[in-house]
Amino acid sequence: MPRKRRVTVSDDPSERKLYEEAGKEQETFLILEFKELMVGMPSPPGWVKKRRRKRKRGRPRKKRRGHKEEFGWQGMVLVLLLKAIHKLDYRGMSSHLRANFDQVARLGLPRAPSASTIQQAHARMGEAWLKKLNRHLLEPKKRGLADPRRSRPVWIVVD
Repeated sequence: MPRKRRVTVSDDPSERKLYEEAGKEQETFLILEFKELMVGMPSPPGWVKKRRRKRKRGRPRKKRRGHKEEFGWQGMVLVLLLKAIHKLDYRGMSSHLRANFDQVARLGLPRAPSASTIQQAHARMGEAWLKKLNRHLLEPKKRGLADPRRSRPVWIVVD
């Protein structure tokens, strides 16, 4: 005899849609909260490349080396924070952002970054700076907690 299939709350399509919308709203709230908390944070030390000295002899170059930075460090930090919150890998975060283009606009990015771009941004920031960012983001939460039993979960950015 075949087993009966258990019906859960999420099997109803309308309830699934409500759950997805609530998840998007929570993500939007987190993005706005992290943007507000990152106002006083300095840029990572490895993010800005040092300019080379200009050549004084010979012909000037016709082409520039490299290309303009497409993604800023603030947007990529927010992507890494969302990656840690959702517990996704680089590919999963990239596909999540490609599926939610409105979230990409809220992050301040021109388009959804690829998995390798997210990985390279994570490598450029450095572990020491990410730990400093983690402390900076958690500082207001720690000051507001009188009872340690009411503490919220800690978001760790460092993989």
